[in-house]
Amino acid sequence: MVTGFDLLHHNKPLQKHWLKRVIAYIIDIILSSAGAYAVFTIISFSLGPTVFIYFPLVAGLIQVFYSAIFESLLGYTVGKRVLDLEVESLRQELDISKTLVRNVTKVHGLLLFLDWIAGMMVEGDPRQRYLDRISDTTVIGGSEPLHLPHFIAGRSADSDE
Repeated sequence: MVTGFDLLHHNKPLQKHWLKRVIAYIIDIILSSAGAYAVFTIISFSLGPTVFIYFPLVAGLIQVFYSAIFESLLGYTVGKRVLDLEVESLRQELDISKTLVRNVTKVHGLLLFLDWIAGMMVEGDPRQRYLDRISDTTVIGGSEPLHLPHFIAGRSADSDE
């Protein structure tokens, strides 16, 4: 059984793909957190500063919905667009239910990291987190093909675009 970790070790295009995804996520976190922080600052004037104890939860929920809405409407978030990445449905059209499923772990960074680990531990397309597999989606992009083994996820070895 070949896992994503086996491929990640020596596949430079795959390493670059995941680095781009992490940077895109950081960009999206900054954008969604800035919006949440602005709202919380305004609310704190009337409710007091204790309202900020709810900030991590609300910021996480905003990140989930921000990602799901942008990906279902456009196929990408701002961060993914900057890094030339796009979410693609493997079977049917990309819709809000698929994007909500694939993004639910973005409510907290630790859950997202566990989602990535779970996706890399099993056999299949190493570009997919576990919830990408559940929602039949993947992230594609960039001009450099990944040269994946032909048996990965039933897709051709050159199907990075």
